[in-house]
Parts: sequence; C-alpha cells; structure tokens
Amino acid sequence: MRSRLNDYLALGVEHVWCFDPEAREARRYTADGFEMVREADLTIAGTPIQVNVAEVFSVLDQA
Repeated sequence: MRSRLNDYLALGVEHVWCFDPEAREARRYTADGFEMVREADLTIAGTPIQVNVAEVFSVLDQA
C-alpha cells in the first residue's frame, strides 16, 4: 500500500488519506509517513471538501 500511496505523492497529490476499515482508523499520508487523524472531519483548506470520518465507517457498517 505504501508504494501506491507514494505514487500519489510523486504525482503531486497534496492530500492523501488512508482509511483502515478493520481498525476504524483514518490516517494522513505524507512523505514523512502516516499521521493518525484525530479530528472528526478531514478537510482541505480553501475548498468545500469535507469528509466526516465516523460517517465513512458507518457506511461500511451498513454494507
């Protein structure tokens, strides 16, 4: 997975988020590695993009 995430970074993607459905964790991925997401929403400053972490996992529960 890290190889694929590194591909995104190499392409210039600035915001890479990784969701672990088994552990119910969300992480940011940067050139420095993974960082656990502590806030309820992932956002990108200056855009309307907002992802509620709990909502992502609740959808998985319904599947």
